[in-house]
Amino acid sequence: MRISFVLMKCISVILIIVIFLNACDLFKKNKNAETSKKNLLRVCPDEWYEDRMPQMVSDSSEKPILNQYFIIAEERKEIKDYDIEWIKKNCPIKSPSIVQ
Repeated sequence: MRISFVLMKCISVILIIVIFLNACDLFKKNKNAETSKKNLLRVCPDEWYEDRMPQMVSDSSEKPILNQYFIIAEERKEIKDYDIEWIKKNCPIKSPSIVQ
């Protein structure tokens, strides 16, 4: 009986440690997501385009990827590096011009 009590105590302690470590991992992941969003660039683009030209896809089930990009200082910049919500709120360009 004494051994089972000690064993249950050890299992309880291990379970608490595992739960604590999982909670720490979730907190770290949330913090990293917030940090990555803060690292997005906040610059008003000169132009914003969405390329809807026909695309070749290898598999018929694949959907074509919308190809959006900015023009900043006469250079093409990929949209993934920029804070789109901030741009929509603070810049004169609110949506992309469509290229067909």
